[in-house]
Amino acid sequence: MAVFDSVARPLLERDREIEQICAGLTASRAGGGRLLVLEGRLGAGKTRLLAETRGLAEADGFAVLQARGGELESAYAFGAVRQLFEPLLMRRSANTRAELFSGAAGAAELVFSSPVPDEWHSLSDPTFPVLHGLYWLLANVASAQPTLVLMDDLHWFDAPSLRWLAFTARRLDGLGVCVVGATRPAAEAADPSSLADVLTDPTTQVLRPHPLGLAAIAALAGTDDGRADEPFCEVVREVTGGNPLFVHALLEAAADHGIAPTAAHAPRLRELAADGVTRLVALRLARLSDRAVRLARAAAVLGDQATVRLTQALAHLAEEDHRRGVAQLQRSGLLGGEDPLRFSHPIVRTAVLADMSVAERHHAHRKAAELLVDAGAPVELAAAHLLSVPAAAAAGAVETLRAAAERALQQGSADIAVAYLTRAHDERIDAATGLEILIELGKAEQRTNADDAASHLAAAIARIEDPERRGELILEHARARFFSGRPREAIRELEDALGPLRGDGHEDLAERLQAELIGAAWWEPDTHRIAAVHLAAIDPQRLHGGLGSDLLLASLATYTCRQGRDRARALDHARSSLASGRLEIGAAGAYAYATTTLLFAGCFDDALSHFAKAVTAARRRGDVVHLAALSLIWRGRTHALKGRLAAAAVDLREAFDLAREHAVDVAVPYIAGFLADVLREQGDVQGAVEVIDSASLPQDLPQNTHLMFFRLARARLRLVRGSTEQALHEATAIGETVAAVPSDNPAVIPWRAVAAEALRQLDRVDLAVHLAEENLALALRWGADYAVGGALCALGRVDEAGAEERFRRAVATLAASPATLEYARAVIELGACLRRGNHRIEARAHLRSGVDLAEDLGARALADRANAELAACGARPRQHRRTGADALTASERRVAQLAAQGMTNKDIAQALFVTVKTVELHLSNAYRKLDISSRREIGRALT
Repeated sequence: MAVFDSVARPLLERDREIEQICAGLTASRAGGGRLLVLEGRLGAGKTRLLAETRGLAEADGFAVLQARGGELESAYAFGAVRQLFEPLLMRRSANTRAELFSGAAGAAELVFSSPVPDEWHSLSDPTFPVLHGLYWLLANVASAQPTLVLMDDLHWFDAPSLRWLAFTARRLDGLGVCVVGATRPAAEAADPSSLADVLTDPTTQVLRPHPLGLAAIAALAGTDDGRADEPFCEVVREVTGGNPLFVHALLEAAADHGIAPTAAHAPRLRELAADGVTRLVALRLARLSDRAVRLARAAAVLGDQATVRLTQALAHLAEEDHRRGVAQLQRSGLLGGEDPLRFSHPIVRTAVLADMSVAERHHAHRKAAELLVDAGAPVELAAAHLLSVPAAAAAGAVETLRAAAERALQQGSADIAVAYLTRAHDERIDAATGLEILIELGKAEQRTNADDAASHLAAAIARIEDPERRGELILEHARARFFSGRPREAIRELEDALGPLRGDGHEDLAERLQAELIGAAWWEPDTHRIAAVHLAAIDPQRLHGGLGSDLLLASLATYTCRQGRDRARALDHARSSLASGRLEIGAAGAYAYATTTLLFAGCFDDALSHFAKAVTAARRRGDVVHLAALSLIWRGRTHALKGRLAAAAVDLREAFDLAREHAVDVAVPYIAGFLADVLREQGDVQGAVEVIDSASLPQDLPQNTHLMFFRLARARLRLVRGSTEQALHEATAIGETVAAVPSDNPAVIPWRAVAAEALRQLDRVDLAVHLAEENLALALRWGADYAVGGALCALGRVDEAGAEERFRRAVATLAASPATLEYARAVIELGACLRRGNHRIEARAHLRSGVDLAEDLGARALADRANAELAACGARPRQHRRTGADALTASERRVAQLAAQGMTNKDIAQALFVTVKTVELHLSNAYRKLDISSRREIGRALT
């Protein structure tokens, strides 16, 4: 019987869909990857179209990867992805597998194997690295042969596989990959939100096959003697809605009952239609032998794991009975493949399961889980069966669910891990095991729901008596509370936990708790005092010497830097905290505290070395959060302070793109502020305005030190655009923040310099001078040359009486400093001051030197000012040199720099998390602007 065999059915009225699929295959063969999704209700003919697509692709030389969703598999993390790649990987030699997993694709091995590399344990969330790795695995497969990816029943796909599909869809352009999927509407999906992300993506082409018309129905209903009558076909279309599966089922039922396709017999169709397809399956099952029914039920329960061995065991059949049962099911039209056993249509499996009682299904699922564990199958497969049944006090079930949750977390599928652990916690188990599951559940929920995490961890803490274990868990719980918007509760809990641990052999844990407490308390005005008390009590000479000591030293370093009082002491703390290397491995926040202290102390090259190492490590791991929120931001900021504006723009643009694409919201104010400053210095005021606006922050901002750099950049931009009163208001608000949360160091946030300039423009010179003098005094107290030089220039601009002497001091101070941009500014300020004093010859010398240096740095705004001063001196302005490397965009320069280091286009794409086609485009533009024709010339052209 062909009703359930989609391949056996004729393909009618699908020319439009086939034409679009052929166009997708053609474009993909040329490197313009496509994603097409056939969307329609059950029986719309989607699977039949996929079969036709496969035939077309194979005839055109495509390799084919195929996966099909199932109701059980929706709880199996990356189950659909494994279906796609595992058959291919099993056929390949060890060397070929190594090639497929080369480069960024190496992260995908987490999905296919159990051991996890040590460096991956430092990742707070491996979701992006795994998705990135799977994308590159597909790219590596397609590099050898154009590839068709067929994905049937997307509505039953697991959420991680759907996330990968959405991730890959946006990066198909440039790959020889055509993805063709089939799904029911998103509302019917196991995970409607994840499927909707795929269907609504602008890169997805959704095809919706139309119901069959009268001509197609007539062709199907026609007998050997002639065509069917039109009234008969009209009734068929009416009662089936033109759904191909229902049309075939109704016509087959009519044939079984001897109903000819004539107008006279049309009324009888309505009676048959009431039975539906499910009823048709049930009737066929009723005609089969007991062994065939048992086999069908076993196959329905096992789903895609319905191998001969497993179905035979689950159905309790001897080998010969199993073989006969398979033959019967095939003759009835219910069964397609033999090993594993596959039903001819998903509705057959649904109907078989519906024919079982609830108790029968539950028993079969439990037994299936046991069989899969005994067979050495991935624990996720067994866990999926256990999610389908209620708790039954089974210790083996708990072990399976916990192991599956651990695998899901390793793969970045925290939502699925939470489902496994929630189900495990429902089992009636001993108290000790229940406590462990509660802890594991709370930790998993920290990635999905901070409120639930805090609740479950609190319940676990209440049951723990051991101080060490309790303290470790309180660390986790406090973080959950902090990130769920309850910092004061987190602070109070950490303070309570510290007492019992002091001087009781738990020094390292106590120090880690104290560091966590400080980090939670020192951002807001009304909790900062708590952090200050703990910081004041720290004696660096009496620290324990482990990770906790490194964390506290890093905290002391950045706190001392914020106060701006003892630069040598801050540097000593920072370097001591970094010496062991422990912060670099597993404490990103404290690592940033220590390294930014080096930066603000004026040790630019030391800081740059650390940031460069951190960028390389984050790229290797695919740790996009660390890359966007820490490494690239601060490397870009360091480049900017050194005057390397083009390099700064490269890093900050990449960080901004990553932060917005991956919702690293905490980083956005920092990046936007730093990038806007760079663009303003480059003369791109409009670009700076767009960056500030794209951060989507309100005009009135709260007192929060996270927002200071953004506010300072916005104030400077308002000065440039003539909004002087607004600039003054912004700068003054920063001053109020650094007073409320003590962090008033002009090397970090020189708000007084901006306020003083605004006051000068408003003719409030006395107050301007007062603020500029305060700014200089604080900079001198801190002692970083770049800050002192900048403060001298700020005072010189507002106090004309001593301006020349201050500008000369600034030039002398900055001459030996790595802050080249500040040095160029000081030279130009001195030249302008000399010009105003009518010392034109010396003024011209300084201005020419300054404008040349500003041009070399790409500081267009500063060069323009110097040229205006030269013109006022009666000298000819210098010409702009916006050619060659200066003409490159930030993205083009970033790609060109990596190419100059010898990286291939593929290597560059993997490092920057973009497609190879994007790299090719940027390199092509760079070649044109640099007037070169080969990779060998890039390094020379850039320098």
